[in-house]
Amino acid sequence: MQKTPLKETLADVEKLHSQLFSHLLETKERVSKLELRDVCTVGYCAKEIAKLLKDLRIEYDKLSELAQRIACLRWVQLQEDAPEKIETELYKCRPDLQMSANIPSHSKEPEKYIELLKWIGVEEAVASTGLLRVHWPTLKEVITEQQSLGKPLPAGISADKTHAHYTIKYRSKGGSGE
Repeated sequence: MQKTPLKETLADVEKLHSQLFSHLLETKERVSKLELRDVCTVGYCAKEIAKLLKDLRIEYDKLSELAQRIACLRWVQLQEDAPEKIETELYKCRPDLQMSANIPSHSKEPEKYIELLKWIGVEEAVASTGLLRVHWPTLKEVITEQQSLGKPLPAGISADKTHAHYTIKYRSKGGSGE
């Protein structure tokens, strides 16, 4: 098996994370003792660093999602030959199928929205206000469980608006393995 460049990057990022975190804690302890101009500089630099790190996180999240979709596709293509799980020195993983659905919107589909909230147990008077929003990840779990038990979909959710959502469940063994 070939060594991936990203695996080496993970080891580097873990070291850098440790250094940056240590520097962050030191700066937090010292910031109240700095002159006004220096405190403003710390605030500006911290804000810019946070933006840069957020950009990286967003792009790495996208890369992770892409890799998971490709892995799931390959897992499905293997059919009977597919391993139940994959294990390396870094992690254990397995494919995870969840059912997703388009959640009706209070503004676009108020009747279906109210049906769904009533199914959850919310009174119609409260549901009709639009004050409450459904937590999509939790609803996805509920729909997956309902379908695995052969139960009907929640009220307000139509079968033609559901679809399979494949991801990879990872269990870290801790660290980069380096």
